[in-house]
Amino acid sequence: MSRLKMLKDALWFGELLAGSLNKGGITRGELAQQWRTSGLEDDERSFSRDVFRNILQAAEEYYDCCFICDRRTNRWIVDGNTDDEQRFLDKVSLLKAFFNR
Repeated sequence: MSRLKMLKDALWFGELLAGSLNKGGITRGELAQQWRTSGLEDDERSFSRDVFRNILQAAEEYYDCCFICDRRTNRWIVDGNTDDEQRFLDKVSLLKAFFNR
């Protein structure tokens, strides 16, 4: 997968997760629903486990943080404390500004 595609996937994931943190994160099902309407899905990339895993790995690499699934709620969140979460949000904003320039 190209670096640009990985970067776009990481931004897509980051924006969705950032927008969902106030409700405790985002479920894989919600991500899959957003994927179908995002324009990123094509004949070769439906939202399979492998595609999700690749997106998650790219996001962890670009945002330099870990994401975990809270098994009580089945929602994906930033692993760590509020400082880690804020660093993630700042990096999402920077990446979004880079793409919008």
